[in-house]
Amino acid sequence: MGGIAASMKDQLRYARFHLGDGTAEDGTRVLSSESMRQMQTPGDVGELDFKMGLAWRIQDIDGIRHVSHGGGTFGQISFFTMTPHRNFALALTTNSNSGGFLRREVTKDLVAQFLGNPQSEPEETAMSQAQIAEYAGRYSATLDDIELLPDAGKLMAQEHPKGGFPTRDTVPDPTKPPPFRVGLIAPDRLAGMDPPYKDEQGEFLRNSDGSIAWLRFNGRIHAPLRSDQKRA
Repeated sequence: MGGIAASMKDQLRYARFHLGDGTAEDGTRVLSSESMRQMQTPGDVGELDFKMGLAWRIQDIDGIRHVSHGGGTFGQISFFTMTPHRNFALALTTNSNSGGFLRREVTKDLVAQFLGNPQSEPEETAMSQAQIAEYAGRYSATLDDIELLPDAGKLMAQEHPKGGFPTRDTVPDPTKPPPFRVGLIAPDRLAGMDPPYKDEQGEFLRNSDGSIAWLRFNGRIHAPLRSDQKRA
């Protein structure tokens, strides 16, 4: 999308740079050590399992910082993660629009194996009928809608892709994503309980009057639709 093509070797070379002190392979200084540190420092935004730094998604697991970012275009999804404290980096590329689901499972497993730093699964708490009724609805973003539906005392999520990526004329994949259950793990915080979004966390952000203003899920912000805006 940004006009950048990077091979696996390019990505690992980029990883070596960001695991270093800001100098290139020939010793030329590209960034100061302080700039490198600030890029890998999270801002105080959100209450999910990760926060955002300067272009990096940052996650602390048992005191060890993991820094990552993904990328992709139509039919190609990539992921890049590194653990500066352990001098570890991993790059992954896929040739599928659903490659992000593979990325989640593979990186979680490899980080646990190589670093002995497994990520614990979020613990689900009971959700009342009042909470289910309040959270249920359709939430809209540019590329997709997420619909939360009550189902036998549980809350199911259905993703509705809209297309529009990588060009505005790109149509959505005709294969509808499967529904998945979401559970409450803290006040106004959800996590996927079923594949393909198992353990992916989300949160509801509220207006000053207490009403729901946004649903943040899968790294994207979604606005609740009014009943007259909802569509099949």
